[in-house]
Amino acid sequence: MSQFVLKTNASIQEIGASRWQALAGNDNPFNSFAFLHALEQSGSVAAHTGWQPQHLSVETETGELIGAVPAYLKGHSQGEYVFDHAWQMLFSAQAANTIPNCKSLSLSRRRQRPNCSPKVTRRAAAKLY
Repeated sequence: MSQFVLKTNASIQEIGASRWQALAGNDNPFNSFAFLHALEQSGSVAAHTGWQPQHLSVETETGELIGAVPAYLKGHSQGEYVFDHAWQMLFSAQAANTIPNCKSLSLSRRRQRPNCSPKVTRRAAAKLY
């Protein structure tokens, strides 16, 4: 059975432009390497803004990138459609600084691979938990 390596990446640069774009395609500019990299380079997404990059990537044993998810660790409750201030107050009352929180969007490009089905990829990702 094939083995997969699930990585967290503190910058999209760690994944690389050509590898990222091979998965992301050109249909959505907000999924593009150029856009996500510009957010990081400008400081718009960083620990001090409350949006710390922690992109997930899945590679084969040989280092081939087969999946990626742009993800950000949130350091506050601002900028949400549903604010979680009540939870934040509860955590603060218990001397915790913030609620552990991760935001991501799905980057999926279905490709036919002989030994990699969506189920296999989900199983590889599930090993994080």
